[in-house]
Amino acid sequence: MLKELELAMTFCGIVRPKPSEHTDRLLRNARNALIDAMHFVCHAELAACELAAITERIEKLQAALEDIVSPNPEDVIPAAG
Repeated sequence: MLKELELAMTFCGIVRPKPSEHTDRLLRNARNALIDAMHFVCHAELAACELAAITERIEKLQAALEDIVSPNPEDVIPAAG
C-alpha cells in the first residue's frame, strides 16, 4: 500500500509542473490509490506504526491532489464589482 501511495505522489509530481495529454489518467490513478488506501486502512488489521505510516501518506496525497485540482487564489480573476 505504501508503494501505491508513493507512486500516486509521483503521478502528482508529474502533473503539477506541466499538465499533458496524460494528466486525466494520472490524476485518476492517483485518486484511485487514495481511495484504495482509505479502504485498506478501514478494513485491514494494522499495527499502530503501519497505520501511522499509511495515514501520513494518505494525508500528503490528499493535499497534493487538492493542490492540483483547486485553483490557485492568485490565478483567479476577481469579479467585476
